[in-house]
Amino acid sequence: MGDMPTIEELLQAAVDARMQGDEVQWNLGAICQVLHELMDMSKGSIASTLGCSTQKVTQLIRTWKVFPTEADRVPELTWEHHEIASRTEDPSTFIAMASDNEWSAREARAAIRSEKPEEEAAMERAKRAKNLCTKVIQDGGEAAAWLAEELAGVI
Repeated sequence: MGDMPTIEELLQAAVDARMQGDEVQWNLGAICQVLHELMDMSKGSIASTLGCSTQKVTQLIRTWKVFPTEADRVPELTWEHHEIASRTEDPSTFIAMASDNEWSAREARAAIRSEKPEEEAAMERAKRAKNLCTKVIQDGGEAAAWLAEELAGVI
């Protein structure tokens, strides 16, 4: 195995890839996955460097991990289709359905919404809220103190 690139080299490669547009989402997913999982860099730090949200970094990594090779993907569908499919319980089946039905990305999103029970959607919102609260509190400062106080009043 050759020399592993430095964090700086990978970060610069990620920034360059982001500038080139949607066609490089797969490359960004692979780079973000290496930075986060192999080099132990936080998603927040990656997002800050790329100039995007932590949620976007999470999407990139998740989509890459679910569809890591071209053989796992449906070439007729966009990265966005694959990203949508990556959020389902069975991404491979969902992406095949999207292809068979020739769904647009909007239609794929609608298919997911119509299948989700309300309780599952509520749980997803709760998980997102917990993750946001955790990040604010870990970052500390005035915002963390305010959030802790507000949450104590609600709970």
